[in-house]
Amino acid sequence: MIGWSLAFGSIVLMPLAIFNIPESLPSKATILSVLWLGCISTGLAFIGYVRLIEKIGAVRTSTVAYLLPVFGIIWGYLFLGETITLNIVIGCIMVLVGIFFATNKKVDSLGGDHGT
Repeated sequence: MIGWSLAFGSIVLMPLAIFNIPESLPSKATILSVLWLGCISTGLAFIGYVRLIEKIGAVRTSTVAYLLPVFGIIWGYLFLGETITLNIVIGCIMVLVGIFFATNKKVDSLGGDHGT
């Protein structure tokens, strides 16, 4: 299903490329890099995501998406030399606390199971 939606989106957006014709075409290495990232890396990540849903459930798996900004901040700091402010640290702590509450099983007094 994901493959079809990506293919359809590409077809729909293709006419817009007419308005932005580059002066030179990308190199073969650039095209292969984009194909690798778009097909192979994304495909492997999607397979891992589906298997994670099978193993630990959809609720816990969806919390992985909340970690994306946290890792973006870490990679930005390590590779781009970006600064980390107090607000960023507080935001990361809030994300981690939210993930903790979302994934922590809580049994109420009636025996119901919450969180998964």
